[in-house]
Amino acid sequence: MEHKLRLRRWNKKDCRTLYDWRMDPLVRYYSLSSEAFPYDKHKEWFDNFMNNPNGFGFILEDFDIPVAQIRFEKTSIDGYYNVSISTAPKQTRKGYGSILLGTACKDKELLSVAKFFVAEIIDSNIISQSIFEKNNFSKTGETVYAGRRVYLYKRPAR
Repeated sequence: MEHKLRLRRWNKKDCRTLYDWRMDPLVRYYSLSSEAFPYDKHKEWFDNFMNNPNGFGFILEDFDIPVAQIRFEKTSIDGYYNVSISTAPKQTRKGYGSILLGTACKDKELLSVAKFFVAEIIDSNIISQSIFEKNNFSKTGETVYAGRRVYLYKRPAR
């Protein structure tokens, strides 16, 4: 299958797309917070994220069509960035997640501030675990969140 991939930063036009993806039942199932919420709440979060100099959001496009997203949010630990990734509905299992993670982790602006990337993945999300492991993340522990087992992953940024 031929691809024409491009990584770009989030822009204001992505707000609705990201909300629609987030409300997809499968995406919600594999998210730490699986509840549905209104668009207004998402828009407020999105606007805050876009105005936060410590947040990095990227979209992977294939032939100019958004197929996956990733965001890096600074944690309370200096230099640590939490990674969250999702694929557009009907675009799963095409390799986009692994490509996106590998490419976004090389962003020069992000690398100028990040020391470590960390991720929390629901234990039943085998595909996500595989994506992170293929991109040199190591499982460093586990916890329980909202009654679900969550694996913790970590990787040096450089």
